[in-house]
Amino acid sequence: MGRKDQLLRILAALDGHFDADEVSPADQDRWKELKRHIVRMKDGIDMARIEVRGWNDERARVIERHLNFGLGEPTKQ
Repeated sequence: MGRKDQLLRILAALDGHFDADEVSPADQDRWKELKRHIVRMKDGIDMARIEVRGWNDERARVIERHLNFGLGEPTKQ
């Protein structure tokens, strides 16, 4: 299972936890806000990787290694 799959499973499990009746509405709202930021960051990293892919200079390869690391994927040397 890839890191992205693990992240989505963790988010889904936490959704279930924060939907429980004993969790305060304030905590539920904080979770929704945090989840929104996590998803936006992941999507931003994905989009940046798509943009950089295909560039041929060394700087692009360095950027792509950092993006892969951010996504929890193996980095290519």
